[in-house]
Amino acid sequence: MRTISCGHTHTASVMTMFIVGLLALAVHNVNGGGDSGDCLKDYIQVIQGTTGNLPSGTPIFSVQIINECPRDCSIAQIHLSCDSFASELLINPMIFRKLGSNDCLVNNGKPLANGAVISFEYASSARFPLAVSSLTCLP
Repeated sequence: MRTISCGHTHTASVMTMFIVGLLALAVHNVNGGGDSGDCLKDYIQVIQGTTGNLPSGTPIFSVQIINECPRDCSIAQIHLSCDSFASELLINPMIFRKLGSNDCLVNNGKPLANGAVISFEYASSARFPLAVSSLTCLP
């Protein structure tokens, strides 16, 4: 009696590897820089300025977070290093919120379209240094 193998196991594993490869190309998660094809932290610009004071005299700072991806990509899961961020003004947590020690999330992790700006204000006796710590570029 002869056994005939139709190769379904081999075909399935090749297809699985192909799909995994496509997913890896579709979403490129970074924590740093690299080649020009990479998703760079520099694609997100964080601008801060003072806009006035609360009646108590506490300075109010405005923050703009801008997607400047040169490849027309959306950027999601934007995390900023934010030290011990705290504000006397309430900030919509869907726009900006502290997750933990030195980790704040922008736009609830949702994609920020190319050229889009998300902004908020906070009040604090001192300006907090906000810098991109990680992000995910989407095609």
